[in-house]
Amino acid sequence: SSSKPIVSFDPNWVTVFTKESVTLTCNVDPPEPRDQIYYWYRDNQIIPLYLGAKSVKIDYVKQEDGGSYQCQTVTSVKSEPVTLQVAH
Repeated sequence: SSSKPIVSFDPNWVTVFTKESVTLTCNVDPPEPRDQIYYWYRDNQIIPLYLGAKSVKIDYVKQEDGGSYQCQTVTSVKSEPVTLQVAH
């Protein structure tokens, strides 16, 4: 069984301002095959727009992008939740 993925932010702040950009990456160790499918959740709801992507860039952060993010692969459990806070 694969280990639990970890969500990382780039830039590595937990607080971002509206209109900034942030990239979320689903880090899995050992690395998954290139064709792996990733699932993303915000506040326990799957995000259909992000389906499949290892990294997701939010170009223009909005207030509603804040929340608790998790990712998982087909074979992994869900990552621990990581909170993205959006400041005005």
